[in-house]
Amino acid sequence: MKILVASVGQGGLNRTDDVRLVQELLNRHIQPPQRPLVVFDALGEWFKTPTFRGCPFVSSAAEFRDPADPVHQAAWAFKRGLRDYFQTLLREAGRSDHAAIADAFLLLADGAMVRAAMEGKP
Repeated sequence: MKILVASVGQGGLNRTDDVRLVQELLNRHIQPPQRPLVVFDALGEWFKTPTFRGCPFVSSAAEFRDPADPVHQAAWAFKRGLRDYFQTLLREAGRSDHAAIADAFLLLADGAMVRAAMEGKP
């Protein structure tokens, strides 16, 4: 169980590569109003990789449905972090409604990951 929690807590992915990809895309979109959408560009790139199997956090939370379960909590902690990242990008883009839009962006990102995994294409 501890290994699974640690894996989910680290994303089960190479976080360095993910951050690098987002940063490379952010560097192409210098204007703050464009930055929130960069995360979706990064997701699209991830969906094209041969190792993409869907979101490990969604899968983990679905498998360990009890909100008190450490695996579920680790998965949700990552999702909250992604939502916070969206909020930061939206705030920097000048959006006063950044919290509400960040929640919507998280929902869109999760839906995109599920759909890409189910269809087997980006």
